[in-house]
Amino acid sequence: MTRRTNRLFAAVLLAAAGGGAARAQDVPWGRVALFGNVTQMTNTDGSHSTLGQWSAALTLHSASNANGGFEYGVDFRGSQYPGVQRDNLESLYDAYVGGRTNGGVLGVRIGQMWINEIGSLGAVGGGYLDLRQKDPSSIGRFRLGLFGGVEPKVQQIGYYSQVKKYGGFVALDGEDARESVLGYVQVRNGSLLERSVVVLNNFIPIGRNFSIYQAGEYDIAPPAGQGSSGLNYFMVNARWQASRVIEIQGLYHYGLSIDARTLSDDILHGRPIDPQLAEGFLFESAGGRVTFTLAPTVRFYAGYASEKRNKTDPPLGRITAGLFASDLFHTGLDLSVSENRYHRTTGQGDDNAVYFSLGRSIGPQVYLTAEYSTSVAFLQFTNTGGVIVTTQPSFRRYALSGVANLSRWFSLLLTLEHITGETRADEESRALFGIAYRF
Repeated sequence: MTRRTNRLFAAVLLAAAGGGAARAQDVPWGRVALFGNVTQMTNTDGSHSTLGQWSAALTLHSASNANGGFEYGVDFRGSQYPGVQRDNLESLYDAYVGGRTNGGVLGVRIGQMWINEIGSLGAVGGGYLDLRQKDPSSIGRFRLGLFGGVEPKVQQIGYYSQVKKYGGFVALDGEDARESVLGYVQVRNGSLLERSVVVLNNFIPIGRNFSIYQAGEYDIAPPAGQGSSGLNYFMVNARWQASRVIEIQGLYHYGLSIDARTLSDDILHGRPIDPQLAEGFLFESAGGRVTFTLAPTVRFYAGYASEKRNKTDPPLGRITAGLFASDLFHTGLDLSVSENRYHRTTGQGDDNAVYFSLGRSIGPQVYLTAEYSTSVAFLQFTNTGGVIVTTQPSFRRYALSGVANLSRWFSLLLTLEHITGETRADEESRALFGIAYRF
């Protein structure tokens, strides 16, 4: 192992060893996890190559202290690739300290944090001020949040030197987890206005049987001054429990992915602008699903959606059906089966994705699962930092996995999987193992 890998191991093990002391100090919750991943790939000439990966995660959070008190949070993720020339990944989501006054009216945090009310734009390194209504009214409790500072890097620990982020939100909280948020975020890259966005998030339960969740982003100004302003992201999910047997779900999802950071960097450094980056990549889906509870342990669902994966692409029809049964025929087996069929209107034929799993508890502490699936999806990172989702309908995946809860604090994970495709070079075998310590 490399020296950096050794340091990563040492940090995780020390954090795990300190869990008992932290628990004695009444730390509300935390987790340390270490994972290893070994993948063997078959090359076109029949030879094999191996890629190893070590990943670690450390999470430690105080109680929310809604009525006053000291608050802190740490959430770190990191990955190492020993023996290969590949950049290490390190992400710091939370690293803050703060506190709340008596009664919980005023709260302050300093450091790096993710402000959940702002959604995907919520990462900031700096300061956060939260002001809450002391006594809720008949419509709920109002909150005001203000934040400002620098923007953290995504896959490294550090900050963009010229990028500043400011914003705030107003939230109304109510019973049954009801929450409505209206926010604003401004991101500046040097002298350039990179983003100016209105954020709207809502979770609205209506009675006992109906709920709506909605999230959206609207660009007031064109990202990095390129393209156009307007709706950047919108999602709405509605659920209706029509009866004890039938649940109906409707979903609409719209996402326009624009790499504003690359655009603003290109402008500031005098590089030519890629028109495709300014237009963005579009995903749009509208559909619904009906779930039938055939018995207390058996559920069946079926649905349909129309999807677009880019502006110029024709829509795809996706039919979904599935079944879940726990303790099948009183054998202790849990069965899950699903199928997604994509219908192409351009005459290219249909794609079919199947998933099958069978699981069972072995004693009170071990759960084993066997899986089979087709049409594996891969994430590919582009040179500009974007992500492309590639589906391979001819791929097949076989997997065995097990989780052992050794105690209320320790868990072990082991997964073995094999992927096959149309050619020898498509074959991969992978082993994933991990240990988690909760306190």
